[in-house]
Amino acid sequence: MDFDGSPGHWVGSVGMNTILCVISLLLTIVISTLLLWPDLEVIPMLLPALIVGLISPVLLYPVSQTLWTAIDLVIRKEK
Repeated sequence: MDFDGSPGHWVGSVGMNTILCVISLLLTIVISTLLLWPDLEVIPMLLPALIVGLISPVLLYPVSQTLWTAIDLVIRKEK
């Protein structure tokens, strides 16, 4: 399968990557808040969020490209 799309084809993939990264960062913040609930301190909450915020875009980009390609194939339904 040829992955060279038209100009702007991968913009949807970047959007999917942004959505996936925001969801993973939100889950990290919620989980760290629940784990530290009585004593909410900045550093123990900031470190996991910083790590997830820096690593998740790199790790999730291939997933978002695959997801966007699948969505594009379903939408186009080329014969």
